[in-house]
Amino acid sequence: DKFGIKEMEITDEVFLASYAHQFEQAENRLHTI
Repeated sequence: DKFGIKEMEITDEVFLASYAHQFEQAENRLHTI
């Protein structure tokens, strides 16, 4: 919303970086369902 873009692509370098927490966040949400 900030940039007026609904979908954004990122590079593999960013997606697989050690500071990327997308998988941890997804796992956290699984436990709340």
